[in-house]
Amino acid sequence: MRVLIVENEKTAALRLQHLLVDCEEPVEIAGVLDSIKDTVSFFQQDKPVDLAFMDIHLEDGLSFDIFNQLEVKTPIVFTTAHEEYALNAFKVHSIDYLLKPIMLPDLQQAIDKYKQLLHYLHPPKQVIDDVRNALLAPFYKNRFVVKIGDHLRSIVTENIVCFFSDAKMTFLVTKDERSYIIDFSLEQLEACLHPDKFFRINRSHIVNIHYIEDILQHESNRLLLTMKHTKKEEIFVSRERVSAFKVWLGQ
Repeated sequence: MRVLIVENEKTAALRLQHLLVDCEEPVEIAGVLDSIKDTVSFFQQDKPVDLAFMDIHLEDGLSFDIFNQLEVKTPIVFTTAHEEYALNAFKVHSIDYLLKPIMLPDLQQAIDKYKQLLHYLHPPKQVIDDVRNALLAPFYKNRFVVKIGDHLRSIVTENIVCFFSDAKMTFLVTKDERSYIIDFSLEQLEACLHPDKFFRINRSHIVNIHYIEDILQHESNRLLLTMKHTKKEEIFVSRERVSAFKVWLGQ
């Protein structure tokens, strides 16, 4: 499989090349580009490429400008640290959207998705339907990047006990009882967390169903939760959320 890498960060481009070598599918790197200008020139030469991995922020602008200048028939997997561009990526018919730091399982899944789509090249309508369904599927985060001093750490959602807000800041709490500040509001988190796993129980807390240890009926028609792996062991489900919370538990 021949792939094109469009990435303006040399470290990120090198990491992606190393990850591609570790994938199950043999990969040949057709080129590594860092700008809109060079990428447009590459596609205009009609060089054969099976799949392109494309960062959004390039040396001379956003990679979406490439699609304004010519028709790109090559399937695209966007690789970026910015999740807010997901909708724009889907408008240009990308087959996947990977958030940095990219992990090998996610990369392999994107390649497997591409290989699956190849099986539906005939009839063309089937490809369109499959891609449309994939692009319209809800986009849920499965990891968050937190800053620890001068270091960055990626935390998978399975290890997050809850999220809470305090003093106009938002924190996530991990199962090792550590709290980290994140650049999300609870409203933004509600939109990007899987609703089967996470539920907002009051104005300041979103909890993971897998870390609820006990639920106690409390006065004033509230529920008292005891959470695993958190110093703040008891938090309340507000009266307004009790009914919806019970429905969520029974899904």
